[in-house]
Amino acid sequence: MSGRTYRQTRFPRETVLRRRKAEPPQKDPVMTPAELATVCESVYGPWWRSALARAINRSPRLIYCYEHGERRIPPSVTAQIRALADIGLTGTTIRNAVKKAAPEIRVSVAHRIVRQVLADLTAAGLLRE
Repeated sequence: MSGRTYRQTRFPRETVLRRRKAEPPQKDPVMTPAELATVCESVYGPWWRSALARAINRSPRLIYCYEHGERRIPPSVTAQIRALADIGLTGTTIRNAVKKAAPEIRVSVAHRIVRQVLADLTAAGLLRE
């Protein structure tokens, strides 16, 4: 085999490096109970457990298990929760303005308003996705 090993012949170094660079970066699929509580409280306020259960179509008991670390939060549920909470810096600024203008509005209602405003601004071409 002309001095080359089987591994070098089969997988040249350039091919292996090219594969590593081509992989897209992914968010951490693991969500800790502390992250769950922080994210959900920012979206739904202090009574977030039942609202989250309704939003992701899970039982409140399962949410309790996730919160207290009795069960691992699956990556699919993690993705759903992060998608609900992801409003970005612009969304956070708008939500704070909504809460200042109408302090009696619940956090979850303000969050829903912000998601609609962001969708409308993006559809109008004023924001990038």
